[in-house]
Amino acid sequence: EQLWAHTTHVASIAHSLARRVTGVNPDTALFAGIVHEVGAFYLLARADEFPGLLDDDPENWGALCEDVVSAEVMKKLSIPPAVSEAIADMRGGWMNMPPGTLLDTLLLANQYAPVASPLDSRRANLPEHGESALDFVFDEFTLQEILDEAAETAKAMGDIALV
Repeated sequence: EQLWAHTTHVASIAHSLARRVTGVNPDTALFAGIVHEVGAFYLLARADEFPGLLDDDPENWGALCEDVVSAEVMKKLSIPPAVSEAIADMRGGWMNMPPGTLLDTLLLANQYAPVASPLDSRRANLPEHGESALDFVFDEFTLQEILDEAAETAKAMGDIALV
């Protein structure tokens, strides 16, 4: 449930950011947000085969495993290369200023998502961007509008009646 909540928030925020900030195709951003944790969904679905999956991982083997699994699952699902490359680049990726790529959109959406992934490998390894670095991209009012709009979309995607 936490992974789905994280995913819907990232997807919704990415969609709003694409429309209002980065200029990326909003539908592509939404799709990328939905599939950005596809490896984690696969691993959780097979958690019985991966004891300790959610344990602390100081050597980051879990992150490596998630990256490899994500790449293979995206390949099997024929995820477009632009989307799979942006997702693969999230770990350790650096946001351009001003943000204008799908990777930038996903990094920002992941940073502002109110629910962390239960595997949390990407968020833990994201470079921190100070608020001052983003001040020239959007003001606090615009950010709040984006987050409010995204919260409504995420709520709709999380509503069991719609699934």
